[in-house]
Amino acid sequence: KVVGGSGKNRLVILGTGWGGFNLALGLKNTLPADQQVRIVSPSNHFVFTPLLPSTAVGTLEFRCIQEPIRKALGPNGNYVQAKARAVDPGTKTILCESTFDDNTFAIKYDRLVIAVGVKTNTFGIDSIQEGEGIYFLKHLYHARNIRNN
Repeated sequence: KVVGGSGKNRLVILGTGWGGFNLALGLKNTLPADQQVRIVSPSNHFVFTPLLPSTAVGTLEFRCIQEPIRKALGPNGNYVQAKARAVDPGTKTILCESTFDDNTFAIKYDRLVIAVGVKTNTFGIDSIQEGEGIYFLKHLYHARNIRNN
């Protein structure tokens, strides 16, 4: 199954972090009417990560440091909650996996911005694995787990 609208001028942004969110926010009111913007990310919100420690200790509420991604989308914007698994530049499609089930689908694009985050580097130390009391403090659920334990 291939989704992605018709015509040209399809911009796809992968990621809702600093790069993806700020790009979408900057384009929100400046794009021409025929430009379609689609954001693909498993996370439907932007997190102001420098304040995550403050939420973990209770100084701030979690909702104070998150911004829904839909606020950054203009009238021609759409959000797809999925993980991008592969990019095919030849056919200009992105293979995506739904975060709700195991379904995969492709999204067409004319222009692509890859603004995904990175995995935390543990420098090969096997005893440092996320979970069981170790949180890298990159997501809201990390701060929630620290606050609740």
